Amino acid sequence: MCTKTTKLLSPSSSSSVTQTKQSKEGGRAMALEACFQLTPAISTVTRTPARTRALHAQNSRNIKLLPIKEPNKALSPFIQTSRPHSLICHATNAVDEVLEVSDNSWKELVVESKVPLVVVDFWAPSCGPCKIVAPVMDELAKDYAGKIACYKINTDDNLKMASQHGIRSIPTILFFKKGELMEGITGAVKKNALCAVIDKYLEA
Repeated sequence: MCTKTTKLLSPSSSSSVTQTKQSKEGGRAMALEACFQLTPAISTVTRTPARTRALHAQNSRNIKLLPIKEPNKALSPFIQTSRPHSLICHATNAVDEVLEVSDNSWKELVVESKVPLVVVDFWAPSCGPCKIVAPVMDELAKDYAGKIACYKINTDDNLKMASQHGIRSIPTILFFKKGELMEGITGAVKKNALCAVIDKYLEA
């Protein structure tokens, strides 16, 4: 026959058991909280420290722009520039046509002409023979371009020069050398007759 012995716990021992249970439960709760605690995301943006930014700003303020110096004049003949070199030709173009002259432009074109010989045709629009001489004068201007200057003057509009040179009939062709009247021919003459007079004064 077995006898059961019942051990009675004192009030102090029961309180210690209760504290032990509570400590175990608290430890498990802290462990669970540590396992399920969320870690904040780490930012991938790298931030520059404030001291480093201050140094960059100071260095940027210390940068100075140096002025561009001109090339040494002693070396300038050896330095090629991109500026194109332009050649200006001052050649005088020879006139190969018969031009108009008037009372106002007579002194400048005839008297003060730089051309060795000046040939002037006195004509009028109503003159028939003048129309025969006109193409001959055009040929002379081309054949003697640069050697003579050929002009024509309308006697209807320029009475001053016609009266001053004693023009009584037209066509009349006058030859001037260095502003001085050398010779005159009246009538519709042929080209070879005019060439003979021109050659005579050009060779003189």
